[in-house]
Amino acid sequence: MPRTMSAATLLLLVVAADAAAQSSKVLTPYVNVSYSHDSNLFRVADAQVQNPDEPRGDSSLQTVVGLAFEKEVGLQKFTGRVGLSHSNYSHYKMLDFDSRDAQANWKWRVGSHLWGNIGASTDNTLTPYTEFHENVRNLRLQKRANADLVWLFHPSWRIRGGVSGNKLEYDLDKQKFKNRTQTQTEFGLDYLPISGNIIGVVMRHGEDKFPNAEQFQSQNVINNKKTDELKLRLDWRVTGKTQVQVLAGMVKQKHEVLPQRDFQGANGRVTVIWAPTGKIEMTGVVWHEIDATDNLTTNYQITNGLRLAPTMSISAKMRLEGLLRYEKRTPIGIQGINFNQVDKFSSAGLTLTYAPIAKMQMSAALSHDNLSSNLVLRDYRATAVTFSAYYEY
Repeated sequence: MPRTMSAATLLLLVVAADAAAQSSKVLTPYVNVSYSHDSNLFRVADAQVQNPDEPRGDSSLQTVVGLAFEKEVGLQKFTGRVGLSHSNYSHYKMLDFDSRDAQANWKWRVGSHLWGNIGASTDNTLTPYTEFHENVRNLRLQKRANADLVWLFHPSWRIRGGVSGNKLEYDLDKQKFKNRTQTQTEFGLDYLPISGNIIGVVMRHGEDKFPNAEQFQSQNVINNKKTDELKLRLDWRVTGKTQVQVLAGMVKQKHEVLPQRDFQGANGRVTVIWAPTGKIEMTGVVWHEIDATDNLTTNYQITNGLRLAPTMSISAKMRLEGLLRYEKRTPIGIQGINFNQVDKFSSAGLTLTYAPIAKMQMSAALSHDNLSSNLVLRDYRATAVTFSAYYEY
């Protein structure tokens, strides 16, 4: 794939997309341009000595030209999107990259009691530097596919089922041990009382297959693992303005090798949505979860967190969104390598969105991240600002 996309190429794509839009209302060409500046692009630790000629921050410009598809045929709805993008960095030019992304979905329905989705997507992005702090380009190709169904076999009961696959491929050689194929099957049973609430159970089984081994204590270790979940699901509308969602239960994970990394424990997440008026909404989430990691020196990490996300519709064309997040992460090391690590992550952000016309949307976002740790050279701070404009023909 070429490293750069010329202005002439982008112009030709816009012209071709506009011609497609004129020939059919099913197709919608679009253009999205965003400018970002990150004060600590590689998430370098505050105390880490760095070459003064190499700034911690950088600015980037991303241009996306694409074509969206939407068509309804009877009870069926087909949607899709394909886009070409070019990302250009001001200082770290080696991070420049072109990308082709696509997604498609079939929202199907048979009568009034059976429905579901079949979809697939692919995208190629720059791997986040939250855990990988080297100033090199590391692209990550992700391919997904999914199918699910819901069967309302009784006015008060329904069955849900689904399968999904996810394939991750990393461009950088030293990160290829993270390449994997993930598959997951899910089954759920819901009770639907006349009140409109939902009470149900969710069962999931997942498998991760890693084709490449990771070096650990002079051994080549394959990170293949299986995960099983059994959780209670609750969606309760307390009042006309307040909704509570709960997903909590037990999770068990087992590895093919190094069983010291296996775990079994409780996971839980509670979401509260409060809409006091038609223009204001507040979403709050608290969680206690056990997250698996790709690091061989860690079994898993226990995360306890809180997130608040207020939203206000200033007018019919303008919306303001906020975000506050705090999370305490406690990685649990394997036998003999328990380093008593504790990370505390906090984040705050504001996003202002303005839609002057139906086909155009502009936004400005400001965010600040902070990580503090009891291990050296892990603390970092980063502030980012993003301006973007989206237009569809």
